[in-house]
Amino acid sequence: MRSAFRRPVAASAQPRAFTLVELLVVIAIIGILVALLLPAIQAAREAARRVSCQNNLKNLAVAVLNYEDNSKGLPPVAITKPSSGEVWGHINEIEGDPSWIVHILPFIEDQALADQFNLGARYSSITPSPSIPRPWESQPGVLLCPSDGAQNRVYTPASARGGSFPPGYVFGKGNYAAYVSPIHVICMRTFPGAMINEVQPLPRFLDGTSKTLMLAEIRTRDHTSDPRGVWAAALTSASMLAFDMHDRTAGVGCGTRRSSPYTPQENPAIDALTPNSHPTGNSDRLRECPEGNLAALELMPCDVHNGTWTAGAPRSSHPGGVNTAHVDGSVNFLNNEVDKFLMARMVSINEGQGNIEGRSP
Repeated sequence: MRSAFRRPVAASAQPRAFTLVELLVVIAIIGILVALLLPAIQAAREAARRVSCQNNLKNLAVAVLNYEDNSKGLPPVAITKPSSGEVWGHINEIEGDPSWIVHILPFIEDQALADQFNLGARYSSITPSPSIPRPWESQPGVLLCPSDGAQNRVYTPASARGGSFPPGYVFGKGNYAAYVSPIHVICMRTFPGAMINEVQPLPRFLDGTSKTLMLAEIRTRDHTSDPRGVWAAALTSASMLAFDMHDRTAGVGCGTRRSSPYTPQENPAIDALTPNSHPTGNSDRLRECPEGNLAALELMPCDVHNGTWTAGAPRSSHPGGVNTAHVDGSVNFLNNEVDKFLMARMVSINEGQGNIEGRSP
């Protein structure tokens, strides 16, 4: 006989849903984890970009040395000689020339692009038209540091700034330039850096190739009137850099004697252009400086040159400094806080004091 009493049947278990408070707590935890991980991810990406930039510099330095092996000297940054003496009277005399990068294109496996240039002609003698090649508009990958974002940035010269470029020019931008002088660009023959306006043989490097700065990174602005980064033309802070630290004997000028010995001399009013700097009374002195206040906010201060002297700082988006290459082909990271006297001696090829910090006694 069945019992009149039955065991109660257990109700089927129902899944318990998240409460709103629990869901908000989970979202908050995920947000905190993302916030903690994001800087590490960004740092890893920048490290990868920096390595890519270093590899580009190494390839360019090797190409320069291959050019040297072929031509018995480092490539010229320009082809124009001063009209009188050893110093140019106006920077426009240099700025219409093909750059040193144009000369090394065959050594970075870009012979087809090199063949489109006329190395013996200034840009002022060539009027761009649809019927002729315009290789200066291109942007070879080896010239682009991914930290800067120079891809698709161009420079359109203003004809009002002198006769170096006829109307119609559009130049592609890159991120690497060569040191021409520890003082000004127009001083490259009297106080030379690694590259000047002629093929420069290695025996001139009295300080040694491992101690002499040759190439450094530069930044570009996304502005068609800012010349920084133009790789195909001899322009300051584009394919050429100068440090703006004067010589003790020559004072504020360039002197007159070819390849004069160099002793860095501090100028209290105008400081030298160390990496990523906005020094006292100084900034990149350029052919054009559009929207100068905005450029300063972008940490790329500039002024329009006065017709004679130009100089520019190496610049990068890497934290703490810039990548550089020495004449021996070695690639190094140059700190923003580098001693300015030391850097001046590194730029000069014949100061004979060794790479030491501080002013000379």
